[in-house]
Formats: sequence, C-alpha cells, structure tokens
Amino acid sequence: MAIAANGSTVATPTSATVPPNAAHVQPAAWTEIATVATRHVADTVAAAPERLVGLATVALQHPDLAARQLADSHALAGIVGVEISTRAGELELGDRRLDPFWSAAQEHGSFVFVQTVRHRDYFLP
Repeated sequence: MAIAANGSTVATPTSATVPPNAAHVQPAAWTEIATVATRHVADTVAAAPERLVGLATVALQHPDLAARQLADSHALAGIVGVEISTRAGELELGDRRLDPFWSAAQEHGSFVFVQTVRHRDYFLP
C-alpha cells in the first residue's frame, strides 16, 4: 500500500518495469525500449484488469519524446501513469528541461511513481 500526495491510500497493485536510466541511449532506441516495455505491462494488466493497473516506461532523458510516449501510453488499456527514476541522466526532476514531460503528466492525469535509485551523490562514504 502506498500513500498518495493528498494523504489517501493506494491499494491497487501496479505492474511496471524498472525505469532504465541510460542517458547515452539515443531517442530511436528509446522509442523501441519504451514501446516494448509499456506494451508488456499493458498485456500483463489485460490478464487481470480487475486487479492490476499499469505504469508506462518513457525516455525521460529526452523530455519531448517522454511527453509523447506518456500521452501515447494512455491509449493502452490499463495504463494509468508512469514509473520514473529520481534522475533523468544528469537532470534532477525539477530541471525546467523536463517541463514537457511534467505538462503531459498533468494533462493526462498521470499517476507518477518515482522509483528511487542508488546514486553516489546521495550517500555518505
């Protein structure tokens, strides 16, 4: 069970892939990665739609592409949002270059799950 920003509880299990954080991957490859991963999640949800919801995979390192991928993912049955990492390559989530992604998430009412990742800058030696 998770706690939403408004304090309500979220009890529906989700299906998602771990968000890749490969800044060196070019947009064309990211298109294939995100499409295959998100369709797999949608297929998993389709097997038990009364029990599961799905989260898309997007190329957050390429914000305009990520915005389009998120919008497209909402056309798939059972996809309600996206799972992202705490960073997009070297970008922090509040970086203005990610505004296209955040705008798409708001426009589509996307649930955004932030998967924490271990990063050397976040831990003491």
